[in-house]
Amino acid sequence: QAALFCATALAISVLLCLGADAIGSLSKSPEATSQALTLPQLILGMLSCGFVPESGFPEWIRPFVRNQPISQFSFAMRDMAQDGVTWEVFRPSAFWMIGLAVVCLPAALWATTRRG
Repeated sequence: QAALFCATALAISVLLCLGADAIGSLSKSPEATSQALTLPQLILGMLSCGFVPESGFPEWIRPFVRNQPISQFSFAMRDMAQDGVTWEVFRPSAFWMIGLAVVCLPAALWATTRRG
């Protein structure tokens, strides 16, 4: 569980860094880059189950809060840190990481070759 926890944290970090690299490489303005990187993380972080349980949110926003990537990552990593994660809990995180890899990896490679 500890190795999976570290591997998951590393994978999420690398994927987000690849996305940030692509955005930064394609942006012409540092101000636009900082907003493009900060705003989604702020919104997804504040509307996640990482800090507040789902029951602490209004009923109308709970489906978004429960199913967005930060919440799914926090569910999986919380279970890894406690009593062990099951595939049912880890599967949404795995799908989010695969989706991020499909989008961020080619974008970062394309931005890097375009820049060079």
